[in-house]
Amino acid sequence: MLKAVIFDMDGVLIDSEPIHFSIDKKLLSSLGLNVDERFLSRYVGVSNPEMLADVKKRFNLDYSIEKLLNIKKQITA
Repeated sequence: MLKAVIFDMDGVLIDSEPIHFSIDKKLLSSLGLNVDERFLSRYVGVSNPEMLADVKKRFNLDYSIEKLLNIKKQITA
């Protein structure tokens, strides 16, 4: 008897990475960081909190992860 099904639609039905790259570039640009898709490609498959924690550390940003998530949320609205 079948008990579970795992179905990953991301990348199957649509390619959402260009949308993520655009939003992430806007977020980082608003913080004074100029990054390209090559830089952002390291975060494909990584959650937003994990990505932002790494970016925060890498660029020594003085923002909490929660604040960065809120800024990103405002960009997508």
